[in-house]
Amino acid sequence: MKNRIYSIYALALVAAALFISCGNERHTAHNNTNSDKLGNYITVDQLHKVVEAGKDIYLVDVRTFREFLNKRLSFADVLIPFDSLEIMADRLPKDKNSEIFLFCRTGRRSRIAFNILKEMGYNNLHNVRGGIVAWEDAGYETISGPVEAK
Repeated sequence: MKNRIYSIYALALVAAALFISCGNERHTAHNNTNSDKLGNYITVDQLHKVVEAGKDIYLVDVRTFREFLNKRLSFADVLIPFDSLEIMADRLPKDKNSEIFLFCRTGRRSRIAFNILKEMGYNNLHNVRGGIVAWEDAGYETISGPVEAK
């Protein structure tokens, strides 16, 4: 009798493990798409092509001021640390349909910024995957030093 009960418990545990692992695979596959709740991703190569083509974009760097001074993209429009987006919203485009590119060190803070701006009503957002680390790894230029007024 005890063996039968243990067998039933073991079978239930195996079934639960299979159910959980299948659910996680679906969730992981969904999160690897280019457009999901974590952001509409663009690679650094895609961003570079957009900039090289002369397209007018609005790039928001969401890192800290120190990071920005140390290393940044020459065409970044504005620095707004991700945790200050709501209080510095006046520095964002007024048009909620404006195309905005979000950039940070590796992509984590720009994902957070993406969600904040979505909640604020912006709907044409692009999260630059890999941030400045990927930008430099790809061999693209960065600048540093004091910021010149635009």
